Amino acid sequence: HIDGFDLASLEPMIAINYSAVVRTSILFGRHMKGNRAGQIINISSIGASLTASGTGVYGGLKLALDRFTDVLRIELAGSGVRVGQVAPGTTTTEIFDDMKAKGQPSWDEYIPPMAPDDIAHAILFMCEQSGNANAARVHIYATSEGF
Repeated sequence: HIDGFDLASLEPMIAINYSAVVRTSILFGRHMKGNRAGQIINISSIGASLTASGTGVYGGLKLALDRFTDVLRIELAGSGVRVGQVAPGTTTTEIFDDMKAKGQPSWDEYIPPMAPDDIAHAILFMCEQSGNANAARVHIYATSEGF
């Protein structure tokens, strides 16, 4: 939320949720293109498509990552490199532990989260596609998520 947003957390959020992924994708993409084979799967979030108070920075960064990943897929089309993204919903991560430690409410109090293994299975599904198919975007929600 704008009133409580810690501006000191802005640069680290940009670095983790966008800049590092873009840099890594470009470096690996160049290498894979040279080898005419490979697959890049970026981790986004359903937060990119949600509009809710308090999600502007995180959701905006994930939306930017979605656009970057779509463009990278187009730029590498025909090169033998598949590009896609997984957009998970509420998932058990250390972020929830951090939020609780700070006394902040977290989604997992209201929605039983998925396990990291659930996301790994979605990634495996993407990797198992035939060489002529690209699962470019997979959204995966906890069964109790209603958004």
